[in-house]
Amino acid sequence: MIDALSPADLQTLFPQLFGSTPTAQLEALADRLEPQTIAAGRAIVQRGTPSGDLVLVVDGKLLVSITEGGRKLEMAEVGPGEWVGEVAFLDGGDATTDVTASERSRILVMSPASFDRLCDENPRVARDLLHALCTRLSARVRRTARLLHDEGVGGSWRTAALDVPKGQQGSWLDRIRHSLYRHAQE
Repeated sequence: MIDALSPADLQTLFPQLFGSTPTAQLEALADRLEPQTIAAGRAIVQRGTPSGDLVLVVDGKLLVSITEGGRKLEMAEVGPGEWVGEVAFLDGGDATTDVTASERSRILVMSPASFDRLCDENPRVARDLLHALCTRLSARVRRTARLLHDEGVGGSWRTAALDVPKGQQGSWLDRIRHSLYRHAQE
């Protein structure tokens, strides 16, 4: 187990997530992150299983991969200052990748329940976190769209059906939206 990080440490280690949030506001967030030490080789997330935790890497490295038909595709190695799990964290669905510690790693974990409480107690910090996660996902979608275009893959995203995770009506994501927009209008 590692000690919790101070708000200033969070800003320094994770500038893309917390750089625009005032240090005083980050105290509420620091209290919501569970510090953990993970042994090399340990699976943190398994593709297709229920997930929802946002995992921030303090030090060490995590391997992000997908195994399909017995073949393992290594997608990324995530190191200090980066994070994984944002897709399932945002939509409440199953994990889209496998994540394994490739070396001893110290991480911070935010569960959906902790994020729910953060939304109620400090909507500004929750909004800043959501904005940072969505900005990163948007960049990935744009990069993927460029790659698909460059490979000549056609089709329209406008006509594609939206995949909504099972049982998401009244989900914690809906509560987050409600909480954030309610507080933004006050």
